[in-house]
Amino acid sequence: MNNVRTGFYWNAKAWDMAMVPEGGGALPPGRYRRIPTFLFLLMAPMMGALYVVFLPCVGFVMLIGHCWHGLSRGRRPIRSSPDVGRPCAPASTGDDWHT
Repeated sequence: MNNVRTGFYWNAKAWDMAMVPEGGGALPPGRYRRIPTFLFLLMAPMMGALYVVFLPCVGFVMLIGHCWHGLSRGRRPIRSSPDVGRPCAPASTGDDWHT
């Protein structure tokens, strides 16, 4: 690990920003490029905004994919199910909730 000067460093492959405190120090493993403080002040809020905007989008895409998979699974014939012929687990009586 190489010691580097004080400043902000950007790893484009991992979308990671690292800050090296006053006096210098070592960077985490990876390929980092030093960026000016002004550029860091512009990039950090934009990265946060992208995270806030796209995180719900990812959730909706996963929900739609899950629903699509469930609907398409229901159209397959029963004999193709791997669970056909397996015995069911015994049902709980409800009295063992405290154990």
